[in-house]
Amino acid sequence: MSIAVRDSQLPTIGFPSLVDIRDNTPRNALEGERALEVGALAPDTATSLPTLMLLAAALVAAGAYLMLPRGRRRRILAAWRQRGRDGARGGWRLRTIHRRRAGGVFAAAGGLLLVLGSREYAEGAQAQRRARAEWIQMGSTIVRINASDSTPVRRPVNPSRQDLGGKPLLIGQSGGSIVPLPVFAVSGREIRRGAPVARLIIPSIRVDEIVTEGVGPIELNGGPGHFPGSVLPGGPGNSIISAHRDRHFSRVGELAIGATFRTETRDGAVDWVVTERRIVSKDTPALFEEPEATLTLTTCWPLRYFGSAPDRLLIVAKPSI
Repeated sequence: MSIAVRDSQLPTIGFPSLVDIRDNTPRNALEGERALEVGALAPDTATSLPTLMLLAAALVAAGAYLMLPRGRRRRILAAWRQRGRDGARGGWRLRTIHRRRAGGVFAAAGGLLLVLGSREYAEGAQAQRRARAEWIQMGSTIVRINASDSTPVRRPVNPSRQDLGGKPLLIGQSGGSIVPLPVFAVSGREIRRGAPVARLIIPSIRVDEIVTEGVGPIELNGGPGHFPGSVLPGGPGNSIISAHRDRHFSRVGELAIGATFRTETRDGAVDWVVTERRIVSKDTPALFEEPEATLTLTTCWPLRYFGSAPDRLLIVAKPSI
């Protein structure tokens, strides 16, 4: 079991994190490359937050109901009042003082869960803002790790502010976002987990997110994650990007064959066209290395499934000509 350390600027309120600290995803590019050679499972992009928030809301509602005066409760549920009147004689009733105490316990438990769930959502939003700020900053800073590489590096230019249909992009008022990335001698590229590596723009479903390295629970809480060991979008091979089905990829199921979108990396912008849609079991090795440039988007399926989804949705795209 490995514990991921959060990089959060939110004030600490003393509650444990709800993000699962068990992380079985590839820790680095080398592990990811080995997994892709034999067939890797699509990352688990399930999240318990929506279920938790529904449970919390139900507890708060139940607690508030139990603490209401008897008259108001009867007006709220007239049908149940009649049933209670029919079976009241000789029946057991929860005394008012115990009912209100139980209601207070339910409401307090629900409120605590609401606070914990809200904190997770807030930390995810802050992580995405932090990644976007770092992405913009990298647009004007070139990091060269491999000192033996004497290839001249050109400063990136501002990408087009227009989407594939000629309309303004959802986000992009800041400077250039096609950025250089560190190059390591190990495995060609070794980027720290959580670092921004690309920008994913899908105007048709209103997605404009910064993709960070890693597909563990910490990275996916902040936005789409890049599968370690897979190439960056546009490179020769299979680039894999995953995200939660209840947030960043909540509408990815709308992408049909022929749909187009765009990615940006240090090497420039690439326009993609969807060529394949697949639904596989969560236990089926479905991610492999490819000989040509390929981009695979993955998330849990069905998108509206209550609980841990049994399948994975794979959206495969090729560069448009």
